[in-house]
Amino acid sequence: MKGKLADRDDRRAIDPTVFENRGRLYAAWSGWEGDINGVQSIYIAELANPWTIEGRRARISTPQYP
Repeated sequence: MKGKLADRDDRRAIDPTVFENRGRLYAAWSGWEGDINGVQSIYIAELANPWTIEGRRARISTPQYP
């Protein structure tokens, strides 16, 4: 365990998965947009190493229905 996985804005990454694509590491996880728990969406970001997010996250999926 290296500690919590979070983006540069210190937003939590729940249930992350790390994968490699064309020689680059990425993480995908569930999280929310703001500072408080809200609608859970799926995010992705490139990794500097298997435990450090590099750059900003991108939302790739969000629920359409409650």
